[in-house]
Amino acid sequence: MKKYSIGFVCCFVLFFVWGLRPALAEKNYGDIFNAEFVRAVEADVVIFNLSGLHPLIGEQIPIRLRGIDVPQINTGCVKEREAAVKARKIVSWLLTKSRTITLKKVGRDNRFRITAVVLADNRDIREILLQKGLAERKSARQKRRDWCQ
Repeated sequence: MKKYSIGFVCCFVLFFVWGLRPALAEKNYGDIFNAEFVRAVEADVVIFNLSGLHPLIGEQIPIRLRGIDVPQINTGCVKEREAAVKARKIVSWLLTKSRTITLKKVGRDNRFRITAVVLADNRDIREILLQKGLAERKSARQKRRDWCQ
């Protein structure tokens, strides 16, 4: 009797987890047009005001750039900190000078933070950072790059 109970529970758990796969996948909530740049916290975390939304959910909203890893400012490594400051300045400059800012593929990451592809005058901010060597593509399971090497 115990063999059947354990087998049944295992099968139930497998089917339950398999059924949750679509819910666990990253969801896309669409695009937001005419975002207003406030400031860059890091190169991959930018604060925006989102017009047309209630102030509670539309003002001073941090948005993470989807799918990239950048050097961090708050680190013990001088080389990484310098690269992080440079990357943040580039992001700030691009967003300050742009006429239009669009947030594409707005969603949430595995830590429930808001993510998006940020376009400044239809130019993908991530691609600019990648071209300058100040960012690296990442996936949710990938280990963080050591920017000090």
